[in-house]
Amino acid sequence: MIPPLLPQLLVVAAATFAWLFPYHGWSKETHDLMQTLNDKDTDHTHITAVQLKEAVAKLPNVVQKWINAVLNHDLSEYDGSKEIPFARCLRISQKGKFLLNGKFIDFTADQEFSTRSQHAGFVWDANMIMMDCIGLKLPIHVRDAYVCGMGMLKAQMPFGLPIMRMDDSPELNEGELLRWCAEAVMFPLALVWMTKSGEENSTLKWHASDVDENAATLEFNHNGTNVRLNFNFDSQTHLVTSMHCMRPRMVGTLTERARWEGYCYDYERRGGMIVPTRMECGWKLDNQKEVELYFKGKNESFIYLMS
Repeated sequence: MIPPLLPQLLVVAAATFAWLFPYHGWSKETHDLMQTLNDKDTDHTHITAVQLKEAVAKLPNVVQKWINAVLNHDLSEYDGSKEIPFARCLRISQKGKFLLNGKFIDFTADQEFSTRSQHAGFVWDANMIMMDCIGLKLPIHVRDAYVCGMGMLKAQMPFGLPIMRMDDSPELNEGELLRWCAEAVMFPLALVWMTKSGEENSTLKWHASDVDENAATLEFNHNGTNVRLNFNFDSQTHLVTSMHCMRPRMVGTLTERARWEGYCYDYERRGGMIVPTRMECGWKLDNQKEVELYFKGKNESFIYLMS
């Protein structure tokens, strides 16, 4: 005799397997991307104070003040031979809200960065909860990444049902590289130190503003993708308050350029540096007076890996 609950249990077991199996594949893809990100960088993990001072001295004055502020120390006071740790990788956990279909929904995420500009990259792996039309909560997996010079954006629902997928287009690569530049405020030495030998690298340049002494523009060319991101600094603390640029944006199936703005808040000491623990960003369209935020994130755990 078949136990009366066995058919129901088999259905539940099959549904659970169908739910979890795609997630296992998702997790493996994420792990493989993060591994690729890490395998690209085998350089040393320390620089001397004199090397850093020489690199910083070539930057616009406002950027020099920023680096001194994030290190919470005047570089001129460092002994020249003193080694300064330089992380190879940053891992953070994050929670916040993301704008989807006109409503903010909660998300949690893990993110890994390559923290050296010659190997610029990141993988953001997020879980979101969306309410459907009858009030059911549906989990969504979202992965945003820039690995080996290629942008990737993928989202899927339970059972592996695809929502969207974008890979390696010039517009996507540009947008993802701009994201890396903006989030580099959490590992700012990446925007100063360039090469193992200490040689100046022409792929990353800072330009002082002609109209605002508390602003500067970062120009970065990585793997053939060139981006420009404008930074604004607090006149008292010298820390980054906001960033903006003209960034590619999807509108239906088309891409247009729009003004993107990002904001940094709640600075704390992490990994020996003063970095933001809360960040927001959004779009300011031509017909809007205010920025429409689509991302509000709280950066929680910070793990800087030296090797």
